[in-house]
Amino acid sequence: MKKTVFSSKFIPQIFLGCLFLMMIFTVFVAANDYGITPDETLQNSYGHRVLTWYQTLGKNNGFLHYDSELYMPEHGPFFEVIVAVAQKIFGHEWYTRAVVNGLAGVVGVLAIALCGYELGGYWLAFVAGLFLWLYPRFFGSIFNNSKDIPFATAMTLILWAVLLLVGQWNDKRRYVRNSILVGLCIGMALSIRVTAVMWYFMLFFIPAFWWLTNLRKTLNKEQVIAALKKQVVSALLIGVVSFLTMMVLWPYIFLDPFKNLYHSIVVMQRYPWNGPVIFNGGIYPGQRLPWSYIPVWLAIGSPLIIVLFTLLGFLLPLGRAIKTRMIDLRVVVVYMALLVPVALMIVLHATLYDGPRQFSFLIPVMILIAAYGFLSLCDLLLLRQQRLPRILLAALVITTSINYVFVIKDMSDLHPYEYTYFNALVGGVSGANGKYDIDYWRICSKPAAQWLASNYQKFTEKQNPTVTSLPISDQVMLYLPKSLSLNEANPDFYVGSMKDHFDQLFPKYRIIHTESIAGQIPACVVKMRP
Repeated sequence: MKKTVFSSKFIPQIFLGCLFLMMIFTVFVAANDYGITPDETLQNSYGHRVLTWYQTLGKNNGFLHYDSELYMPEHGPFFEVIVAVAQKIFGHEWYTRAVVNGLAGVVGVLAIALCGYELGGYWLAFVAGLFLWLYPRFFGSIFNNSKDIPFATAMTLILWAVLLLVGQWNDKRRYVRNSILVGLCIGMALSIRVTAVMWYFMLFFIPAFWWLTNLRKTLNKEQVIAALKKQVVSALLIGVVSFLTMMVLWPYIFLDPFKNLYHSIVVMQRYPWNGPVIFNGGIYPGQRLPWSYIPVWLAIGSPLIIVLFTLLGFLLPLGRAIKTRMIDLRVVVVYMALLVPVALMIVLHATLYDGPRQFSFLIPVMILIAAYGFLSLCDLLLLRQQRLPRILLAALVITTSINYVFVIKDMSDLHPYEYTYFNALVGGVSGANGKYDIDYWRICSKPAAQWLASNYQKFTEKQNPTVTSLPISDQVMLYLPKSLSLNEANPDFYVGSMKDHFDQLFPKYRIIHTESIAGQIPACVVKMRP
């Protein structure tokens, strides 16, 4: 994309500054609106145990002593430790956790803006950042869970570092610095989820593409040797730095680097969970999903305008490449960052569940391609001096803005369930109900618990009634007054999520309240003992 088309740097810089101020403000204000997810008490405990390992210089290895079926040490603890440190400093355990998670989402927006800048300048940086922040499933996920969005952020930072490496390859000093940066980012991402190992595979294609595109050129022996030497040095730097970074940030790997890394990769590639997954109205085992699972979720879980612009982000640059017989290697890297992981997960039959959770790291890349497609079309129309293209450009900008008014309205209506967003391809969240996972994080447990806290005295004369919630009672108990105590066998009240039919437990109990998404889709019930 030609940076001269949108010549003003000042305007997008101002927009970017306002966007980031607004995001940071929103994180601190909205963080308390979201409940904890089923995994968070476990992840929280894991982070503090790993922090203790650091504090005792490795003497306390309590982080290894979880039920073996949980595979906790095989999960990278880097972000959990960041959360634990913040909790130690600021207190307010669960609010602090939500804020730190939310700020990780802000860093993810910053990362995709940096990618946009490398690919097309300040305007692409701003549009990519704005599109990602207004992506309902991204926004609704940043406060919930310390794996998905932090990992997506780390993977986006890798993409940025690789774009820097490719774009500044001919600078002798910067290629070394950028190789180290790529290694640091990969090591950090691996220390959140070992899934980031796929970047080693993807990086192989970059020199392969370089050699293919240079076959037409006449390279003498010295040039070939120099190119090979440079690529080998870069590969060694990336490999060594990423491995050392991972050892520092992931104690399980530090204790037995090669054995434990291999074991973690094997476990996470085919995670031993084969529970039922609802997809397109059918029920499938988590390890045997249709090949279409990932592309369909990306299509139906994204605003339609993003789906359209993503297609344009592929078609317009590829059309230009066919015409000119040239393509920017940075564009190839971005395409690869979306398509290769999809292909790998399909071919390797990766264990997937809870909607798009396990591949949410693809969302920022998809957004970058969509923003690139949008601005490529703007570029194409703006370069033409005729009146009709200018009218079409104005119509494009106005139509996009109107579409986002509706997206923002949907986000407002869904709050705090933005991550349950579905587009018109399946009839929105109401059309998806019963066909796809909706509230897979059971965030409805918090508002249901808050309702019970305000209303339980209307239904019982007991001073200290009992309550439970399955499968994770903490999702409810954290938000109840101390006058309500836990009783899992014979409680006075029960809070159950529609997810996995937990609402059907205690069948003789009477439903006294239903928590709904957007006032339409039942998500949780509160029951009372007869």
